[in-house]
Amino acid sequence: MAQIFPKWSNSIPNLVLATIIGGLISVIFIFSYWFSPWNLEVGYEPSQPVAYSHELHAGRFGIDCRYCHFGVERSSNAGVPPTQICMNCHTNILPNSKKITAIVESFESKKPLEWIRVHQLPDYVYFDHSVHVSAGVGCIISCSGCHR
Repeated sequence: MAQIFPKWSNSIPNLVLATIIGGLISVIFIFSYWFSPWNLEVGYEPSQPVAYSHELHAGRFGIDCRYCHFGVERSSNAGVPPTQICMNCHTNILPNSKKITAIVESFESKKPLEWIRVHQLPDYVYFDHSVHVSAGVGCIISCSGCHR
């Protein structure tokens, strides 16, 4: 009896199925990655209790990062400074400004401000502020200045 198709043609349905499933998995991966918050929320700026500006305080006024983030030389993260640090200056500088009402209220009530976290590194990244600060790398330098 003569064969109409060679034996290798029996694997064609499996190859087609594998191609379709592989393509579907690829599409799901691409959509889940490119349309994830990591990519869509670039430039995300939530409404914070105070419109604080590092550019103004550390940049224009030249306040050393270590003044507010006093534990950064010993700790792996910079941390959020307590309201008392803000009030060290703001008891004399613009104490009645509407922009710092939340800071004054927090200080008087002894309740910390509830900031919304903006930056969070992925689990596979370990960044230690103390190592960088102790090595003399200033906070104004972005990661792209060192790591390319």
